[in-house]
Amino acid sequence: MQYELRYYHVEPGRMHDLDARMRDGLPPLLHKHGIRVVGRWHAIAGRGTPLFIYLMAWKDNTERETHWNGFYADPDWWALRAETNGGSELVQHYDISLLTPSPAWLEHRQHGPAPQVGALHELIVQPIANGQPKAAHAYLAQTALPVLNELGASLLGSFNLVAGQYMPGLVSLLSWPDFATREAGWQAYWSDARIQQAHAEQRRSLGRSLLGRADTWLLRPTPYADVDPSLGLSQ
Repeated sequence: MQYELRYYHVEPGRMHDLDARMRDGLPPLLHKHGIRVVGRWHAIAGRGTPLFIYLMAWKDNTERETHWNGFYADPDWWALRAETNGGSELVQHYDISLLTPSPAWLEHRQHGPAPQVGALHELIVQPIANGQPKAAHAYLAQTALPVLNELGASLLGSFNLVAGQYMPGLVSLLSWPDFATREAGWQAYWSDARIQQAHAEQRRSLGRSLLGRADTWLLRPTPYADVDPSLGLSQ
């Protein structure tokens, strides 16, 4: 299975116009061309805002290319684009990352609690130490995720980067009940003895942590489309 994560860098002051496109005009076209969106968010904090982020699930890259080719050849898309742009571009530019489910996510879904879609989501993109993807995913599954769960976070998804920034890299999507729980949770996470011990051991053996400094976005799910808590993994 493959995922596609799109970051749309929106023209300042025009998020409401992009929302209208995404809410009203685009869903029938996406359905027509078999494009399955499993999450839509507004970035409320992080690099490059205003930012609209959405995630699609695909069987494989062949399906992705075939369906997007059909979408972009459809005159209905170009008519909707022109109408909703209203004479100037809604999106200044966009970035795409291609992802596959991480072993840590698959293990967590098998043995951990069911994901809960809270009010605040967090997207974390970080590099993995070269040559250490297996160890990084073991740390995530055995140490990091259990501690985060104890502190109020729910894992919506964890992915290997196939194409995009930070190769090798890890993309994680967390859900929190609210901002206060997130703030208290991360403070407790970094002071937790299990986390401190794991990072001390990583620095002793590798000279660095398995997972590097992160780009982080705080996200609000859009009010007009639910986030699929399975992110399409079970379909």
